[in-house]
Amino acid sequence: MSARLASTTASLRSLSFKLLAGLRRAARFVWRASITVVRLLLLAFLTVLVTAWAISTPKDHPYRVLDPDSRDCNMRIGENGNYASPAWNILAAYGNAENEAALKDEAGRWDTRFQCAIQRHEVPVPRADDNNRSNALGYTLAFLEFKEDGEPFELIKDPHQLFTMNELTDRVSYIERSSWKPITQLEALNAHLRSVEKRTHADEFGNAVKHSNYVIVFVHGWRHDASIGDGNVTDLRAYAAHVARYLRDRCNAGESEHCGREVTAVYVGWRGARLNETRLHLPFIAMGNSVGALLDGDAANCSNGVLPSEKPLCWKNWINSWGDSLASGVATLTLFDRKPVSEYIAPHALMALRKIEQVLNKQPGTKAKQRDNPNKMIVIGHSLGGNMLATALKDHLIKAVHNHPGANAYFYPPRRSRGSH
Repeated sequence: MSARLASTTASLRSLSFKLLAGLRRAARFVWRASITVVRLLLLAFLTVLVTAWAISTPKDHPYRVLDPDSRDCNMRIGENGNYASPAWNILAAYGNAENEAALKDEAGRWDTRFQCAIQRHEVPVPRADDNNRSNALGYTLAFLEFKEDGEPFELIKDPHQLFTMNELTDRVSYIERSSWKPITQLEALNAHLRSVEKRTHADEFGNAVKHSNYVIVFVHGWRHDASIGDGNVTDLRAYAAHVARYLRDRCNAGESEHCGREVTAVYVGWRGARLNETRLHLPFIAMGNSVGALLDGDAANCSNGVLPSEKPLCWKNWINSWGDSLASGVATLTLFDRKPVSEYIAPHALMALRKIEQVLNKQPGTKAKQRDNPNKMIVIGHSLGGNMLATALKDHLIKAVHNHPGANAYFYPPRRSRGSH
């Protein structure tokens, strides 16, 4: 009996030793695995930081501050009161892509001309030429850019060349001769809006039609700025052309209040793009083009991923998508960095909008005056641009709605006559 007890005790001891040894090995494995995971996370974090630093966009860098009266822009007005040079239709030939136009048409100096603070564009009608441009859809594109502290940018005479003080005082079209301050994009924009109201044209019956402003203000959001080729700038140009087409159609339909209205799209730019995602994406584009040339073969045998298809995704597009995923992942970290900046700029943007309102004579007043004002302004904000507007306006929005000519129709129910049920 004692021998059996001793054997059982020995077996239990051996089993306990094995369990303890297994627990020690498991603990060491978990510890080493944890250290490895922490190291990998630190490496990934450092990689993201280095990548973000390498592709960071420049702080307080303007993209569209070239003086509208410079030789590269097309806003100079001649002695006859008309523009001295035609509107640009170059983007119609390149699918509304600024980068492509600047790259393929170097003789046109578009990489410089697209830096103009105010630009006149047009969409030509089919089969039109330089001698028949009367039916083209025209609009003006203006830029208002803000530094991260809310300060505006001043215009420059030529690329990388500022105005001298004497030149500033000679610019009576944009600045008071007695004022000693830089010319900003806002002052150039307001000067353009005033000039629109001075223009007239004769309709088909010979009657004079006075021009008025139809202003669309767009405040972009996160992961965008006013750089050449930015997708939001591209979209705003397309939207402005659609609005110009709508106003023309309403005029032709007999709604005379829309005749003579000139569309001005105002792009409010700020450093919403903390990172240059294009620079991060370029290596994957080059890799995708190289691999795709070797493995894709006939492009008709694979899908580009744009439309649903049963065909396999092309290697080129699959590798390109890696760059999209990486850029989106890295850029996600900048959301909470950009949100406070949009809120800090908000009062400065609101001040600019109110100055535009003053030019358009849309200051709060009687409903009759507002109804008779031919100038119109629409303000749109997207993403953090909407956050900027919401931060800036707050109570002002409610007051503006109450001051709207149709306020009674929206806020007061119809009165019932006595005896009605």
